[in-house]
Amino acid sequence: MNTLLKQMIPASIIRHRLDFKKCILFTFDDGPHPVITPQVLDILDQYGARGLFFIPSSRIVKSPELLKDIINRNHGIGNHSVTHTSCSDLSFSQIINEINGCKDEIFSQCGIVTKHYRPPCGIITPSLLVAAWSTNHKIVRWSISSGEYDTMRNKTPRELADKFLKTFHDRAIVLSHDDKDTTPEFLKFVLPKLMGEGYDLCSGLDSI
Repeated sequence: MNTLLKQMIPASIIRHRLDFKKCILFTFDDGPHPVITPQVLDILDQYGARGLFFIPSSRIVKSPELLKDIINRNHGIGNHSVTHTSCSDLSFSQIINEINGCKDEIFSQCGIVTKHYRPPCGIITPSLLVAAWSTNHKIVRWSISSGEYDTMRNKTPRELADKFLKTFHDRAIVLSHDDKDTTPEFLKFVLPKLMGEGYDLCSGLDSI
């Protein structure tokens, strides 16, 4: 299904990778986390990188002040639903409520109207496509994962970084998580390497 979506649906509706060459965008799901998110923000600042943070609104209660910190540091905030429930388990009206509920909560906390949506687990259905379009959200998936929540969930940050640096590609949208304790060290390994190879870690946010 996802391969078919890449071939049939334009980037104006679902974004899988960037337009800009020699550019990489790091995205972070499932925060804000009171300890890990500030570390991630500090490391991004250190290397002049800008990220896009996809936030389930039910988790804002952990650290609501971090929403403003993310914005003040010139990063993006995206919609990741209210409850982080897969759309395959929801009706169309429930999907709409998940997207709008998250949008409303983020707006009430920091005045940002979300425009980018990442479905929980990256699962996309026809109902989700219509729901995202009707709520004025572009779906953003990813083209490579940092691996901390999939096949490499038990690996060290160094192992995650080594695998990533062997497999990443130009114009990548990277899936990572700012609620996973391996993420800050992973970033410390990969960001300087990417910068040393001339990759732009800032402009990707403007291209989606």
